[in-house]
Amino acid sequence: MITLTIDGRQVRVPEETSVLDACREAQIVIPTLCKHPDLQATANCGVCVVKINGRMLRACCTPVVEGMQIITHDSDIVKARKNNGLGCGKGEEKIEKKQS
Repeated sequence: MITLTIDGRQVRVPEETSVLDACREAQIVIPTLCKHPDLQATANCGVCVVKINGRMLRACCTPVVEGMQIITHDSDIVKARKNNGLGCGKGEEKIEKKQS
């Protein structure tokens, strides 16, 4: 089991869990457009962006790591989600696409 912190709350999840799924297990809603339970995450839309240890990353394709610190909502995150969800691409350069 991996222990991480999501929005100040300590959470334990199995290894190989995505950040998105860890948030869902903790009853924290992260919006998504391209993630479907029957498909592998592609990280195309960028709507599921969160801050992980201060870096903006897509939650759907980022695996959890011991001690990870995650923030799911702040003004920068909301702005990035709106821009990516609208297909504008603004803010895209600030968001890293981490492949597992």
